[in-house]
Amino acid sequence: MMFLWLAAILTLSACAGKQMEVALEGQPYPLRDRVPEEFSFKIKAPETITYLSTVDEALLTPDRRLEVHILRGLSEISAKDQVQEVLDGLWESEPLVRKLLQKPGPEARDYFYPLAELYYMLNTGASDEWKREASERLYRKVFCNMHPNQLSGYALHFYTMALLKRRMFKEADPFFKRLRTFTPADVYMKDMVMVIDMACRHGDHAYAASMMAKACGFAQANGIELPEVELRHCLSCLVEAGKAGLAAKEMEPLAKAYPELASHSFCQTVMAHRSSVKPTRHTVRRKSRPAIFNSRPAPEPVQVGGREKENTRDITVVRVQTIKASRDRYYLDPALEGIGEETLFALEFTSFSLVKENELRLARGESGTVSLARGQVLRINSRGREQGKCRLRVTIEQGHKEVFHTELESVDQGATVIGREETGEDGTVLLRLITLLP
Repeated sequence: MMFLWLAAILTLSACAGKQMEVALEGQPYPLRDRVPEEFSFKIKAPETITYLSTVDEALLTPDRRLEVHILRGLSEISAKDQVQEVLDGLWESEPLVRKLLQKPGPEARDYFYPLAELYYMLNTGASDEWKREASERLYRKVFCNMHPNQLSGYALHFYTMALLKRRMFKEADPFFKRLRTFTPADVYMKDMVMVIDMACRHGDHAYAASMMAKACGFAQANGIELPEVELRHCLSCLVEAGKAGLAAKEMEPLAKAYPELASHSFCQTVMAHRSSVKPTRHTVRRKSRPAIFNSRPAPEPVQVGGREKENTRDITVVRVQTIKASRDRYYLDPALEGIGEETLFALEFTSFSLVKENELRLARGESGTVSLARGQVLRINSRGREQGKCRLRVTIEQGHKEVFHTELESVDQGATVIGREETGEDGTVLLRLITLLP
């Protein structure tokens, strides 16, 4: 069986890691499966509005029926101030809403989705004191310990917006990451820009800088255009605050993981602010190679050449990490912490486990191999080093047939991710190639 390998970041198909939920057998419920629109105070997507106006409520469970009423109200307004009018109408017409907001008890677990949307409404526009109290009560008793996997679709969309409106960027971040699973890439990019702008305006410059780097990696990974005008405006805010160096610091490891970003004009502008990063005061010089992963001992090198003496100036060490990635939970193998959050975010998955790690030490012209699953073999050939960079030819073979090949150019501690498209519960296999130039 032949698998498709891509020299970039691969995304699982839309059916992987989540399933279309159904209220009753045979009845689709798309409100928790997909969010085809960017952050806004109201619902605008035509397909969502059509569903809300045509769904047979008799076929819905109580929590979904309430959710339809809430989202239908948000689809019928034209101004942000009207969000409170919709909430007031629900308070008057839905006894269940009054009960859940006044005294959220154990039954609230069955209404996570509509409560998340009500929480957004409580935090949007001018509201009364009782609404602010209800918002705090909901967060304290229902949401403060909630895991992102407990929400999906529009409820996740609006709950994330509520946290962002409250300037709770740290708390919103894992929910925002999960939102990517339900949102088209081009739409998600618009959401990212909005998040960066909000963080800049509210003074969380570190989070804005981190998200700015993630946006660049996300655009590169998904082949979409980077919204330079909007991002340059956000960067100017960081410059005015004297925090542009934070963005450069966040961008640097991403540029190593994706060398092609170095040619992007916006990324070059960001990296130009590296000089504004205050250097760490360390004077100890170490000749040993810096460790990328220090949570487990380095593997024994794979012998690929029989020479006793090597010219170390033309030796390239390639560390090959076989990683299992999926969206079924939130987990990062301790051995992978050195990858960096920006790279993981660009990969679009939420769970990363290191399956194995091999190391190849290659002189110019030498090849090394690593066995993969299903009889496939990864072969790496060194084309030598020049001016602090190494060149590699990477192939994947199935039997005697080459099923994938690419030419790579990398720097010391640079990394390239190769992914195999595979759907189902097993997720996706990623190969991370780290180049070390001794």
